[in-house]
Amino acid sequence: GMGNGAVFQLVPQRFRKEIGVMTGLVGMAGGVGGFYLASSLGYSKQAILLFKKASETQASKRGPDDYETLRVLNSLALTYQSDGQLDEAVRLAEDILQRTKATLGLEHHDTAAAMNSLGLIYSNAGKMDLALPLLEQSYQRLRDELGANHVKSTAAMANLANAHLR
Repeated sequence: GMGNGAVFQLVPQRFRKEIGVMTGLVGMAGGVGGFYLASSLGYSKQAILLFKKASETQASKRGPDDYETLRVLNSLALTYQSDGQLDEAVRLAEDILQRTKATLGLEHHDTAAAMNSLGLIYSNAGKMDLALPLLEQSYQRLRDELGANHVKSTAAMANLANAHLR
């Protein structure tokens, strides 16, 4: 709400040269905090039901491999992760990555974003041998295609940094 707006107003004043990186980090921290809060209050179970329903609706209207369907499924995978259902999160994220590669190709930035999500889930599941190469590759691809200051690139960089801390 207001706190988030205030932070995003202060970032450009304090971090003029690093604005892309800082807004990515602030956004990522807000996302992590939002997932943690929802999980701790028991809202993730409801979110899982809603994401399942949304993905079924998207799949019936746009197809199971449509980008929007895969995006909703990615949110479901991340919600499974925040709820501690890591095996289900890994299974779904692996499936999403394969379907994204098949639909958009290996070089598309949304494929790199799907790689980053899977790498993040692997990292949180303690599978660092799988996480680090995916996170590194996805960060490099996003940075090369979208630029170093793009929000997806900075979020991927933050995910990679966090994985190195584990």
